[in-house]
Amino acid sequence: MQIDSHPKQFAELFPVETTKGFIIPEYQRRYSWKNEQIEQLFNDIWEEDEGYYIGNLLVTNDPEDKDRPDVIDGQQRLITTSLLLLGIWNKLEIMWRQLSALSAEAQSSDEEQTLNVSKDIKKIGKIQDYILHRLYIFEACVVFVG
Repeated sequence: MQIDSHPKQFAELFPVETTKGFIIPEYQRRYSWKNEQIEQLFNDIWEEDEGYYIGNLLVTNDPEDKDRPDVIDGQQRLITTSLLLLGIWNKLEIMWRQLSALSAEAQSSDEEQTLNVSKDIKKIGKIQDYILHRLYIFEACVVFVG
């Protein structure tokens, strides 16, 4: 098997707008990261102001499903990162629902309550912007594809 290594952005390998996934072959070890390793990865990403280099990821094309690569190396980081992104996505959905409910409530309330809701909307917007900035970090990750 010939390996052609080249850097690739995380978002390019697993674009958000598709349902494209990845396959962890059966011969790979089970997920084994402990809280300490997960927290270390999370803190490294959280504290990084620029793009974060997530490390090497070796994938091959699955002969049966060319749209979903087999992960040969880096599955622990990939799974942890995927779960982290899922958690962020779920939090954004909850915040969006709260924002929508607050907006609807503000339209049918008095002026003082509208002012309070506007302040809450701004707070949620700031948090959302901060989380979205952190999501950008993942778009700057580099993986090696083989």
